[in-house]
Parts: sequence; C-alpha cells; structure tokens
Amino acid sequence: MSPLNITIYRKIVVLIIKTYRQPTLIAVLFDTKSKQHTIVNAYTSQKVPSIFASYSERGLEKPHTATQTKKQLFISQKTIFSLPTQLVVENLNSTLPEEIVQLLKTQKYHLIGNHSAVKRCRWLYESLVHNRPCYKQQFYGIKSHRCIQMTPTIAQCDLRCSFCWRIQSGDLPETRWDEMASPTWDDPETIIEECIKQQKRIISGYKANPKVNPNKLREATEPKHVAISLAGEPTFYPYLGELIERFSQRGFTTFLVSNGTKPETLTKLSKEPTQLYISLCAPDETTFKKTCRPQTPDAWEKLNLTLSLLSTFKCPTVLRLTLSRHLNLKSPELYAKLIEKANPTYVEPKAYMYVGFSRLRLEFENMPRHKEIQEFATKLAKETGYNILQEAPESRVVLLSRLKKPIKLTQN
Repeated sequence: MSPLNITIYRKIVVLIIKTYRQPTLIAVLFDTKSKQHTIVNAYTSQKVPSIFASYSERGLEKPHTATQTKKQLFISQKTIFSLPTQLVVENLNSTLPEEIVQLLKTQKYHLIGNHSAVKRCRWLYESLVHNRPCYKQQFYGIKSHRCIQMTPTIAQCDLRCSFCWRIQSGDLPETRWDEMASPTWDDPETIIEECIKQQKRIISGYKANPKVNPNKLREATEPKHVAISLAGEPTFYPYLGELIERFSQRGFTTFLVSNGTKPETLTKLSKEPTQLYISLCAPDETTFKKTCRPQTPDAWEKLNLTLSLLSTFKCPTVLRLTLSRHLNLKSPELYAKLIEKANPTYVEPKAYMYVGFSRLRLEFENMPRHKEIQEFATKLAKETGYNILQEAPESRVVLLSRLKKPIKLTQN
C-alpha cells in the first residue's frame, strides 16, 4: 500500500461519513500553504463529494509523517466507529446548509425550532456518573447535573474565533453560509419549553446506568440552571432579555456568555442574567483580529465599549480569557489595562482546549498546560490587584477577584 503523502498537510482529523448508507472512514487534509481543506477517503485517497460527516471525539492529535501508510495511520490507531442513532429533534429552518444541520444532529445537538439548540455538557455526565462537578459549581455553587447548556443562535455570530469548538462557515469545503443573517425568530417561551423537553430526553438516557445516584438523577430531571453559551452569539437573538426573564420566572439561574460586540443589546436587556460573561480573548486590536477574526470592522471598538459599560451591570460580571499558546497567551500588562477598564467581579483565565472544529484551525501544541494558566493568572493578579481565589486544574482555569471569596449563586 502506497504511503499517504502529507508533506504539506499537517493536520488530519478522523471523521465518519455516510456514503451509500454505509459508514466510510475519511480524513480531512488541511493545506497550511493554501489554507484549504480537502476531504478524502482514507483508504483510496479519492476526494469525497458529500460532507454528511461528524467529528470523532478521538481525532488524531498530532501530525504524522509522510512515511506512514494509510493502513498504518488509521487502523493502527484502532479508529473504529459506528454512526450514532438519529436524534428526534425539531426541524431547523435556519440559514444553515442542510449538510451542516445533519452534521450537528450526528454530533448530538438537539436542534430546536429555527435557530436554537441544546447539547449535553460533558460535566453533566461527569457529575451524574462520576460525581465530578464542573468548575462553575466549585466557584459559584450551581449544580452541574441541573444545568442546561443551550444557545438561541446556533448559526449566528460576528466573530470566527480560531479557538471556538463550533463549526464556522468555510471550515469544510463547500459549506458556507451567512453567519450574520437572521432567521425567522422563535418566541422565548417556545424555546424554553423545548430546551427543558430536550434536557429531559438527555437525562432519561442515564436511568439504566447503575453508577448514577438516584437522588441526583431525580434532581437532574428538574433543571434549575441554564448556560446561554453553547454556540453562536446570543445577542443576535432580538428577544434575549425576554428569554432571560422567562427562565428567571421559572426559577432558573442564568449564565449569559457574550463576545461583547453588541453593547447596545447588552445594555438594553429587559432582564439581567444571574451572571454575565464577556469573552476577552486578546490584549490588543492586532491580536484580536488574528485570534477572533471579526466579520465587522468595528468589533474591537464595540468590545471596548462593552468593557467600559460593564461596571453598570448590577449582576456579577466575568471576563473570560480563553488563552491559546503562540496566539493570545501573552502581554498580561495589556490585559490588565482592559480589566481595569471593565472592573469585573471576576476574571477567569482559561486554557484553550483542543476539541471540536477548532482542530481544523489550531494545533494540539496551542493548548496550554494548567501550569501556564497559573503563571499567567499570577501575573494578572500582580498587574490588577485582583486576588487568586480558586482554580480547577481539570478545566485549566483560575478564578481571580477583588472579593475575598466568590458569591455563591442559588436558584431564584
């Protein structure tokens, strides 16, 4: 068998593709010179025309040399998969191509209405099966097993952050859509009802697992926290304030995560979230454009306006720094100036994780170790006067604040 020639291809991600009703092992080849992706059959090297594919959780992490044969490259890794059963979900009448809709379904996104989605958080599983809560439970007191991870804007965003796990227009060949376009917007109550319904469907899959605590499982069937953070930029949704308010009326705590490029939307919310996260992923405009790849020319200015308005919010606020080695893990003194401008309740420096579609844009070596995040957090603390309160090595995140201890949040 002839070697797989990847002299100029440095990244290989293993996928499953459904071709003629049969699972076929394929590879995505990324040409670092042309910045183009090609999908080929892993055994024949022929280009695959269809893209009904889903990422494997066991994608290859490091580049392989050109001397390995196709058989050695894939079979020796024991990369054997089967297609997941199709989820029962609502039709997604959005701006997404049908191929991407199918791809999201195979990745176990529970699609809702025209533009929303729910997906099981890894930490819901860890909490139920291994009694390991997420860092938000450790820091802020929410219950991981009672938290819904959702988005009201699965396909809409004005940034294309290189570290983002979501699929972006152009990530795969012939899969482009307008990420700034608006679908027909669903009403908040419909979204909430379907979010709870789909979360209960997710939880029902754990009933037969003997490792799950039955009391915890019962609690999980009655979710009380929602993280509006799964994918996309939630401030595109025109009824975001009403969505937060309706969740609150049902007794939910709400964590809203935004990229900060729509300050006019954030400041006019009819209801503030329980806690507001703003992503701050660059210390300067040049790094911002390289890292976050904005689709609007004034995104950096809008983010800075959001930072200057952050102290006007009554709810606790957080600046989330997703840090990638060789990209934006640098210049703590410049981050400190932005933190001083925003005066947030908390700062969360967190490591970029080499997962999802970010593997098409970054390398495994871009993922920092927790020690690097600790060191960076220490420099931030020195520059800002913030205290290091806690850390979660399993999530590679450190919590800083001027408070002596974090505010523990409970359901309304």
